[in-house]
Amino acid sequence: MPRAAWTTREDIVSHLRKLWDRGDILSSYVTGRDIFPLSIPVKGPSSREFSERFDEARRWVASLMEGAKSGRYSVELFSVNHRVLGRNDLPAKVWIEDRIDALSLLRVGGESAAFRGMIEVAENECPPLLAYLERYPIQALSYAEDWERIIDTVVWVMRHPKPGVYLRQIDARGVDTKFIERRRGVFARLLDMVLPQDAVDHGFSGSDEFARRYGFLKPPTLIRFRPPIGCEAFPDCVSDLSLPADEFARLDLGFSDAIKVLVTENLINFLSIPRTDDSILIWGAGYSFDEMASAHWMKPLEIFYWGDIDTHGFAILSQFRGYFPQARSFLMDYDTLIRHKELWVEEPKPAAHELKNLTDDEAAVYDTLRHNKFGERVRLEQERLSYSWVERALREI
Repeated sequence: MPRAAWTTREDIVSHLRKLWDRGDILSSYVTGRDIFPLSIPVKGPSSREFSERFDEARRWVASLMEGAKSGRYSVELFSVNHRVLGRNDLPAKVWIEDRIDALSLLRVGGESAAFRGMIEVAENECPPLLAYLERYPIQALSYAEDWERIIDTVVWVMRHPKPGVYLRQIDARGVDTKFIERRRGVFARLLDMVLPQDAVDHGFSGSDEFARRYGFLKPPTLIRFRPPIGCEAFPDCVSDLSLPADEFARLDLGFSDAIKVLVTENLINFLSIPRTDDSILIWGAGYSFDEMASAHWMKPLEIFYWGDIDTHGFAILSQFRGYFPQARSFLMDYDTLIRHKELWVEEPKPAAHELKNLTDDEAAVYDTLRHNKFGERVRLEQERLSYSWVERALREI
């Protein structure tokens, strides 16, 4: 057995560090269940090693005993009788008598004091949060400086369940929107622990849905569009608008069935396509079509969707067609893909699942891409298309 396998003072500290990292030492402040005195088994030299490396073994014993003089641990000895070396006392266990000694060995007295302060605040202001300190003490410790503001925020929400206001309107001392948004993970854990079940909308999860999970308002989704030339609802000088989705859905522009809708995912394409008197241009937003789907005035219109020719482009098209079955793809065909081969790039994370809302021609292009028939992860971004090619296609529709 190599010398490194004999227990050293560093091994003792390492053993305690694991208990600290696991939260056992700090959580005992909450539970009252002390894990001390604590015994740590000692690995020492075998009988053969003791004989062959006697001087080294004596120095090892002396080193452990020297460390014990600090009073932060004690050494339990056992006697061995060697036929050549006679009777000798060797370390069997190291004892850490109490939490104070462990904190001293770990040099975390400051962190321990901060945690005790957090317990005191929770006991006085919000006792249910003691359960969080018990279960997640190391995570909690990382919020020590903000703990009072965190508790003030949690208490405010407890007093105003499902408040129906914006996060900005939480009236807690020193708390603003950024303070909450940067700590949504811990707030979600705390609120799930202290709020009644009917005050949490479990249909929403994740940091992006934090507000809706706890009954706060989210900033409205804006839909950006360019109305037809001569649209009576807007002055001639208005060519580019953004409206909250619910207002967009309620638009009554008096459109006839002759109006066409063109949805494009690329901002520059959205801006560069010429306006006409018989089309409305909409800047899409990736996979977020829920709000647009409630615009019932779009249902009878002819709709074209223009996205990237890659797997996610077709996945978005499939989703969009789930809301608007009459939607036709635009510039997402084999001819466009092949004619711009020199402009292909690599798609970072291709989709591979089956898509149910594609036409046979669209599905053929999608399968070609996802099965890498033209090369690895082929992608043609819509903004790379020759503009003359785009103009030709626009004339056709």
